[in-house]
Amino acid sequence: MRFSSGYRYVPAVLFASLALVFVAVGGAVAGPEALNKITKSKVKSIAKKQANKQIKAKAPGLSVANADTVDGNQVVQIDFRPAGAANEVILDLNGLQMRADCNGTNDTITAETTVANSEIYFNTVRAGLSETSGNDDDFNPGDSLNLHPGQTSRELVGQVRYVSGTGDSVVVQWGSGSDIPGVTCLTFGYAIGNGG
Repeated sequence: MRFSSGYRYVPAVLFASLALVFVAVGGAVAGPEALNKITKSKVKSIAKKQANKQIKAKAPGLSVANADTVDGNQVVQIDFRPAGAANEVILDLNGLQMRADCNGTNDTITAETTVANSEIYFNTVRAGLSETSGNDDDFNPGDSLNLHPGQTSRELVGQVRYVSGTGDSVVVQWGSGSDIPGVTCLTFGYAIGNGG
């Protein structure tokens, strides 16, 4: 006697059944390690390692720790903490010279040039009190421009934009303060210059 249930075992059904068995048994065969998630710190570690490989491959020798150029532009730090120094050059870049002098608790900050037919623009702000700006379209050697006329230099921030007569340029961001313990006068900032 022959029984017939009306179902035929089609190869697709057999393969699907086998796939289910492998899925169910696969975790047990692979062990519990296969089910562990990758931690966030592991992902960060892998990403950092891969990023560093790419950077080293595309820019060997790149270091930000002591960079004095960025994309071909020279970068100069300003850090003036005088010990009785008078009229000290705190920046000399592409023909622009900035000088600072400490008179007790105030700096005198001036700009000069070593290149004829240069141009300079400056803007200085004393926190919450006043703003001063000025320019000289015919800035020549021997000219001296006070970067904070009529103001004491306590808690100032300033910007200078300079173009030499030869076309080189400098952008300066600077600040000045005197409320720092152990420091009578402080002028700080950075300058970026192209050309030179």
